[in-house]
Amino acid sequence: MTVRPFRTEDAADAYRLRRLAFGGPREVDTSWADDLEGFSAVVAELDGALVGFTNTWHYRQFFGGNAVPMGGIASVAVAPHARGRGAAGAMLDASLIAMREQGVSISALYPYVTAPYRKRGWERAGIREEAVIPLAALATTPRSNIEVRPGTEADLDE
Repeated sequence: MTVRPFRTEDAADAYRLRRLAFGGPREVDTSWADDLEGFSAVVAELDGALVGFTNTWHYRQFFGGNAVPMGGIASVAVAPHARGRGAAGAMLDASLIAMREQGVSISALYPYVTAPYRKRGWERAGIREEAVIPLAALATTPRSNIEVRPGTEADLDE
């Protein structure tokens, strides 16, 4: 098993792996790899074939008013025939090393399974909740006399 940095020529194979793991259109779309700004990625190869992909989004998490670099692990995908051979773990290890080298001290993810992540120091912390509220409901139940309007460029400093 070899783990190495993602290259743009890996985009079609990486797309197929991601589609297998997470779904998506059948047509191969490599446009996501045209601009690698904002994330870094690694791939796993077995016998010369790409069998794994994961990427790390570069975010910031605010603590005490300071923006602290954070890596968001995403799209951990391994080909079915290569599962159980250490590809996911090796890619996570490489991602952690890269984050450490970049000065990233926090990492977050939404794990489907927890074992490979806990083994490397991640732990459940907090929850994600979502509420869907129709916009029309907001207009009929005002909570204050604050005017609600679309944001403009003039609002950016605020």
